[in-house]
Amino acid sequence: MKRIIPAIIILLILVGGYLGSYVYINNVCDTATEGIEACLKEYEAHGTAKADADWLKNYWDENEKILSFFVNHELIDRVEMSITNIKLHSAFKENYMFYDACDTAKTLLHQIMEDTKISAHSVF
Repeated sequence: MKRIIPAIIILLILVGGYLGSYVYINNVCDTATEGIEACLKEYEAHGTAKADADWLKNYWDENEKILSFFVNHELIDRVEMSITNIKLHSAFKENYMFYDACDTAKTLLHQIMEDTKISAHSVF
């Protein structure tokens, strides 16, 4: 009986930590995806999305350090590179590379969210 109580406490801490990280990762990825969508709408409407792209880059820079505790660093670096490309190409009109960078960033953010879901792949 002495060992069951500490084991239950450790299990609750682990489950709580997982749930907290899951909520944080999903919130960051959802907000970043909404930022990308805002960039796309602004770019289509006005031919530039500089302000939205700046906000997205700042948002990602603020949150990537905490994400690096929970997510593969390679994925974080690839998302950061895509967001940097969004910011770079957002100032130019009719630039297909802007759309490519947006699609790449959205795909990588979706992959991060999928990798954090409980499944046989993420557990093992």
